[in-house]
Amino acid sequence: MVVKNLILCLCISHAFLSVAQTLKFELSTTKVTVGERLELKVISDITGSVDIKTPKNFHYGSTEQSGMQQQLDHAGRFTVQISYIRDGYFDTPGNFTLGPVILRSGKKVLTSNTLNVTVSKTPTVSEKEALSYSPRDLRKPAFGVIQPGKLKIYEGEGLVLESKVISRVT
Repeated sequence: MVVKNLILCLCISHAFLSVAQTLKFELSTTKVTVGERLELKVISDITGSVDIKTPKNFHYGSTEQSGMQQQLDHAGRFTVQISYIRDGYFDTPGNFTLGPVILRSGKKVLTSNTLNVTVSKTPTVSEKEALSYSPRDLRKPAFGVIQPGKLKIYEGEGLVLESKVISRVT
């Protein structure tokens, strides 16, 4: 009887402790221009220290967020998801690889996928963009424009404003 209880306890504890631990790395977009904001998101089901491998021409911005989501799935299992978000930008054009992300939690080390990003040169004001500015502004030697970084913003997400100074060369 004692042996049966011991085996039962071992089987139950193994079922609870052998839950696969995941680490996922995502980007807001894979095509950006030089200086354009890029959001890096790390999603895992365990907490720990996060190290994101980035090239030397990638610079972190000021936005840093972390959060936790708990839910009960359709099978009755309780799941926890931890997210960590950073933003940044590239200062030179080219094709670059971000990642892997290394998550250390105690003696456990998880490694994520890598992602490729294409960075193009900062576009000049095209004729189509020039038509969106008033003729009065275009006659000025210089003027500024402030626009939101994204058109769709979710609750709790930081609002990033992009500013442009447009000048005329004579």
